[in-house]
Amino acid sequence: MSGAPPVDAGPELIEREQESAVLDALVDRLREGGGAVVVRGEAGIGKSVLLQRVRRRAEAQGARPLFTVGVESEAELPFAGLNQLLRPVIGALAQLPESQRQTLEAALGLGVDLKPDSFRVAVAAFQLICESADSVPVVLIVDDAHWLDGSTLSVIAFAGWKPSTSHSWRHSGAGSRHRSTMLA
Repeated sequence: MSGAPPVDAGPELIEREQESAVLDALVDRLREGGGAVVVRGEAGIGKSVLLQRVRRRAEAQGARPLFTVGVESEAELPFAGLNQLLRPVIGALAQLPESQRQTLEAALGLGVDLKPDSFRVAVAAFQLICESADSVPVVLIVDDAHWLDGSTLSVIAFAGWKPSTSHSWRHSGAGSRHRSTMLA
């Protein structure tokens, strides 16, 4: 480990040492590089608890976790999960080019009432995440992805496969570099 601050593990994770170590290592590498991991398994085995552990560890290291949880009752509402995911960075919308800002505002129900193009929403959301990662590392955490609306899943998949979130770093003004890490 990289001398990361100790983090309260929260609820006891029984027989999850290996999974915890993998996730801890991913978060500990956040400033040097990003990555992606999918936590899968049967209901009730502790996936959500593992993701909460990641969230607390990321926050303890000064990263900004962006978190969304799929909810069955919202599965048919376009961009419902994206709205929850981007809520902590919505103030950065002003940093986007006008067309991207308007597209994302429309998708999130904040602007003109029109049906936004899914690709343009994905590009705008990706850009907003990148803008946010210029100041601090960003961790995308998705819980219960099987209940997310298809529009949100498409945006997350788009962002997750981009080089700047998975394998490279971004420069910002003063030579800092930050990455985004995605967990689902």
